[in-house]
Amino acid sequence: MVLIPKSPKNPGYVFEFKKIDEVDKETLEQAAQIALAQIEEKNYEQELVARGVTKIIKLGIAFKGKQALIITE
Repeated sequence: MVLIPKSPKNPGYVFEFKKIDEVDKETLEQAAQIALAQIEEKNYEQELVARGVTKIIKLGIAFKGKQALIITE
C-alpha cells in the first residue's frame, strides 16, 4: 500500500504486509525484514518519486494472529 501526500513537501509512505501462518517457521522479525526487502526489490516507491516526494517512509509489517511487528526504514 502506498500513501501519496497531497503536497510533495510532506512524506509519503510505503507499506508491505506479511502474514505468518501457524505452520510457518519464520519469526515476525524475519517476515517484517522480508517485507522491507520486497519494497526495495519491486521498487514500490517509484510512484512517490515520480510525484516529487523526497521523504519516503517504508514500513514492513508482519502479523501472526493478534501479534504484529512493524519495522521501518
